[in-house]
Amino acid sequence: MNALIIDRVSPLVASGLKEHGVEVDIEILPGVERLKELLPKYDLLVMRVDPKLDRELLDAAAKRVKMIAVCSAGINHIDVAYAKELGIRVCNASYAPNGVADFTVVMILMCLRHYKQALWRGTRRCRGHISGTSINTPATSSRATSLESSAWARLAAASPTWRRLST
Repeated sequence: MNALIIDRVSPLVASGLKEHGVEVDIEILPGVERLKELLPKYDLLVMRVDPKLDRELLDAAAKRVKMIAVCSAGINHIDVAYAKELGIRVCNASYAPNGVADFTVVMILMCLRHYKQALWRGTRRCRGHISGTSINTPATSSRATSLESSAWARLAAASPTWRRLST
């Protein structure tokens, strides 16, 4: 089985496919004409949102592609009904439905708290963990492994409201 990845996705996608014996080629954002040339050589297409897969590209894919894996939540850039007619399965990534709302609220709070200044003050003050919470900086705990959680910890450390609530 051969797979073509045409957008920047997690390296775990390619390594996971390779572990299952799939030969993986990566060509980031090829043009439409180039994609038409490539598609008949692959069984699986891995993409995000570009390019729009219309009937023309799906006809080129129909010669061999059995599945299109979309590494995003939406599939409105693919003519799914036509893909189904051609026998091409389209699947996408799922995520927690509240995730976008949660992220939006955090970003609003960061804007309201002037996050650039808060992150700097939090870095100077915090240096460890925040009392009464499970948020720790990456230097002191493996629990905070992502940039977002460490940034949130520094923001929370600099916030008078958070310090009052967490004590």
